[in-house]
Amino acid sequence: MNKSSVQAVDEVYRKQKEAEKQLQSLKYQAEQNRKTAEKEVQKLKKRIKWQSEKINEIKFYCGIGYIAALVLSACLIKMWFL
Repeated sequence: MNKSSVQAVDEVYRKQKEAEKQLQSLKYQAEQNRKTAEKEVQKLKKRIKWQSEKINEIKFYCGIGYIAALVLSACLIKMWFL
């Protein structure tokens, strides 16, 4: 082998190592992005659950208020006509 072919092999080997490092770096970044996305999904699920609970609570109290208004109206009407 002459010197230029040894240099060519070394260059190919160096480029292969650089490509492997880049691949490992990209895999690491992808894994970090996946973990971040999972955390965001969990946060959003918790927020949706919390908002659903608040909506149900509001519906409950609105229902009670509606029933109270009906009862009060019935009482006032009864008192008016007595």
